[in-house]
Amino acid sequence: MRPTTVFLALLLLLAACAQSQPTAISTATTPPTPTATVTSTTALTPTTQAGATPAPTSTQPIPSALSPIFEQILTRVSEIRGLDPLEEIMPMFMTREELANALREDLDESREDIENGQNLLRIMGLIPQSADLYELLLSLYGEQVVGFYDTETEELYVIKGMAELTPLDEITLAHEYVHALQQQHFDIHTMTEAAEDDSEAGSALSALIEGDATVVQVEYMRTHLTSEQQQEIFSAGGDSPIFNASPYVLQESLLFPYSQGSVLVNTLLLFQAWEGVNDAYRNPPLSTEQVLHSAKYLAGERPVAVSLPDVAATLGQGWEMVCEDVMGEFLIKTYLSTRTSTNQAARAAAGWGGDRFNLMAGPRGEQALVALLEWDSERDAREFFDALNSSNSVPDEGFLGLNGDRVLWVFSPSNAITYEIVSLFPGF
Repeated sequence: MRPTTVFLALLLLLAACAQSQPTAISTATTPPTPTATVTSTTALTPTTQAGATPAPTSTQPIPSALSPIFEQILTRVSEIRGLDPLEEIMPMFMTREELANALREDLDESREDIENGQNLLRIMGLIPQSADLYELLLSLYGEQVVGFYDTETEELYVIKGMAELTPLDEITLAHEYVHALQQQHFDIHTMTEAAEDDSEAGSALSALIEGDATVVQVEYMRTHLTSEQQQEIFSAGGDSPIFNASPYVLQESLLFPYSQGSVLVNTLLLFQAWEGVNDAYRNPPLSTEQVLHSAKYLAGERPVAVSLPDVAATLGQGWEMVCEDVMGEFLIKTYLSTRTSTNQAARAAAGWGGDRFNLMAGPRGEQALVALLEWDSERDAREFFDALNSSNSVPDEGFLGLNGDRVLWVFSPSNAITYEIVSLFPGF
């Protein structure tokens, strides 16, 4: 998908920021951390970084009385983040109706990717067969977005229509001002476009960008808002019925850039202060594994490139590959979290080295999914294999095979098709 900014309710953000790792910037409150994890594929990136939501045809003018307040917020953000604005940054107001139109236009441009993501999640059992991913994303965005920064037009929007700012509006602006500073200093729009063909790199970059803004936002709240204002934010941000009713995979996809990104950024702050975060934009993380395990990012452990044969051609006339991508550790971990405990899922997903999957469609609407996963060691591969094997993760017509440090995982509509697929992978 085109990167669409999604700013979550602060209750979720703060819960996600309350991590057990040491932090260089204090978080004033530590509400319960939301349950575990998931990630992205090309078709499933509902929370990528500050991005290209189309600007509305009309926006509400900014009341002149608010301009000094906006300048004060930007000055505070600049001081916390250690970056001065290079150009003027002036927010605009957008109504909910304008936001809905902008979101629908954005999602319409990504219909094919969304459909591929829907098929992938259905075949893996992560969303109901009847689920409409387009409508789910539209509803989630409509509920969760309270502000965004468009890196393409370099415009900042607050979703409201009132003549005064609430504490939630204030910390929303603080978060989005960070994105504006990121764009001015690091050109995150170009960085995002460069990662469009690599979903793992795109998700990791999103975590860096959103984690950066989240850490600043929480420090802003801790430093500049009273305890009463903080409580007001919690009260205003706690009601998210659409989010709460959404499939687990979508909930965790929305949380990932903010929760795990803030852990990564705090780790960088701990060792190298803000200069370490600035350096990360020159050498961004390349996988969700590097985000989940900051030490692997600091050590420069890159994902392993995995290739697949032309499976669709082998299956014969009428079969075509509709999607090819990388699952990544975060999606694998989330998948396992729906079938076992979060701790066991985390252990089984750790040690991921790299993977590649093909999602294919047949002449009569059949679908098949084949994934080849490489692990850091044979022990890691065995642990993942055992976790899948013991959690009913392979349909009757599918296949799960182990060969050294590699695992072959197949979802298929028939045993005959499964046999043809597996024949392409000697040793399994």
